[in-house]
Amino acid sequence: MRVSDEPLSALSGPSPMRAWLGVIVLGGVVCLLMPTTTQAQVDPWSQMQALKDRLVGERVSADFVQTFLPAGFSSGDEEAGVMHLSIPDCLRWDYQQPYQKSYLICGQEAYTWNAEEPQGRRFLLESDSEPGLDFLRLRIEALESRYSVVPETLNDNVLKIVFKPLDPDHSLVQATVILDMQTHLLSRLLYEDLEGNQTRFDVSNYRPISGSDPFDLPPNTEWLEQ
Repeated sequence: MRVSDEPLSALSGPSPMRAWLGVIVLGGVVCLLMPTTTQAQVDPWSQMQALKDRLVGERVSADFVQTFLPAGFSSGDEEAGVMHLSIPDCLRWDYQQPYQKSYLICGQEAYTWNAEEPQGRRFLLESDSEPGLDFLRLRIEALESRYSVVPETLNDNVLKIVFKPLDPDHSLVQATVILDMQTHLLSRLLYEDLEGNQTRFDVSNYRPISGSDPFDLPPNTEWLEQ
């Protein structure tokens, strides 16, 4: 399944949408990390707790470029857009290139729709412990029993953290986040699914949300229950 074909089906199976939640929580889109210069000083779970504390109450937008590389291929497809965050309740992705489409999660409900179409789809999220959602909604103590973590300082300004599920039936093999320690922001997420497909998100241009509320649903849209 391609990243852009059935995004919210990932809420019940092994696909990228689940990891889109991971990128928000794992990387800390607006998290301020303590400057770190050596691997020995890095405590990734303390960073995660600081991240979760820092995200609460924030309303932030950022640009992203998503690259999907199918297993066995040396090049893949790119999509780009803007994501909006209001942690812990709402996340939205507005894809702008090559096609306009949007995904929104608020509370236990998820929505997806294409620009200018009269209908969209609505999904009910059944469990806060699903991979991806767990990073957003479970306590750090619970996450420590679900993932192993390995931090690595790539240079004075760049920190890499690799998260590996302890459950062999997890939908992801691993997720790697790259953090710019000078700006204290996520710059990249890379993850691999069980089929060997890789998805990369490059994130930039963080700023406060402005204009109309991105977490309002589009008017005059018929929502089909899934």
